[in-house]
Amino acid sequence: MKTGTVLLGCKRGIGASGKPSTNDIQMIGRRWRDSKGNTYHTVTVLTADGRYIGDSPITYGYGRQFIQTGKELLKRRGFKGKNYNITDVAIDVKHKKDL
Repeated sequence: MKTGTVLLGCKRGIGASGKPSTNDIQMIGRRWRDSKGNTYHTVTVLTADGRYIGDSPITYGYGRQFIQTGKELLKRRGFKGKNYNITDVAIDVKHKKDL
């Protein structure tokens, strides 16, 4: 898991039910651009109360594409058929290792 003030205090796991306690989801996207201008991102997905759902692998995509990657991560983790209120933040990083 990446470190930073946004993620401090988040709890691993999503509870016994396997679902978040509310409809609110937080997505923290990190974007990096290589020397050729290609943009890559990762996303960390949390419930609003800070429970950790997962991290995506490094994925090609620019702008706010990390939100779609986060939605795909939710589906893979079993969060289907429900509309979630998504709050997101994007952080542009200077080095690939910071993704």
